[in-house]
Amino acid sequence: MKITAEDIHNQQFKIKFRGFDIREVDFFLEVVAAEFEELARQNVLLREKLSKSGALADQLKEKNTAEATETAPDVKRQKEESKSIIDKARATAEEIIKGAGVEAEALKDEIEHLKKTRSQLVTSLESLLATNTELLESWKKKTADEESPE
Repeated sequence: MKITAEDIHNQQFKIKFRGFDIREVDFFLEVVAAEFEELARQNVLLREKLSKSGALADQLKEKNTAEATETAPDVKRQKEESKSIIDKARATAEEIIKGAGVEAEALKDEIEHLKKTRSQLVTSLESLLATNTELLESWKKKTADEESPE
């Protein structure tokens, strides 16, 4: 059975000998009825707020779902683009490393060639110096023999 504030207001009690003070009972029932009315009013307000909050939550849920549905392809596309960029960067890095390796090998070969050439030049110069020294010594000896009186 549902009790309303009006039920409390309208409640009547039988009067018996040595019963309660009617004025006190009526006053208490008025206070209880007023409190009951306030609680009922608050209950209605809270239910309205709850209903509005539920509706707002539903709207936000729909909006979030729609946004997620809209952004999902973008996220997928961005992931694919990122993967493509990374793959291209790796390929470029590999090409650079490979090119640097080839260039390093070419430089090593050139250094080796230059070392051999230098060694050959040193040998040639030493030979030329030795030959020139022998010629100079021979020339000095010949000149000394021609100048000396016999």
